[in-house]
Amino acid sequence: MSIERAPLKLERVSDVCVIRLTAEWTQSQHLDQLRRTLLELATGDDAPRVAVDVSALERINAHLLGLLVQFQHRYRAQGGQIVLAGATAQLQDLLTVTHLASILATEPTLQQALATLGAGQTERREPAQANQDEKRGGQPADAALETGLPPRPETDT
Repeated sequence: MSIERAPLKLERVSDVCVIRLTAEWTQSQHLDQLRRTLLELATGDDAPRVAVDVSALERINAHLLGLLVQFQHRYRAQGGQIVLAGATAQLQDLLTVTHLASILATEPTLQQALATLGAGQTERREPAQANQDEKRGGQPADAALETGLPPRPETDT
């Protein structure tokens, strides 16, 4: 299912929502639209898992980063997560310098972001855990120890 709200394109991939910020994205004009979209996702019954594809953007301003951080905290409190897909090297550097890399997870591609979010799977891995698993040849580790985040609550589904 795909919904186009230019300059946002929304689609579902299994149980993950994908938000594509298109090249027409004008941060000052469209930030409220993104805020409303993220809020709609936060009010559902399930823990929101969202991949935000930023690969079409040339730059990202502080307002957009602040909004994503705000909703990352909200989603994590609900057992969900936001992962940025297709971040440029410049954005990666910005997240590292501002210490937001520990809050906003990034993956080089949308497919990797979907895998991190566990699209179509009942169990998903934290991005830091996925990176560490790859370094250990696929051996899983405790995400709470790897990321410093509290463990996700167990749910009966």
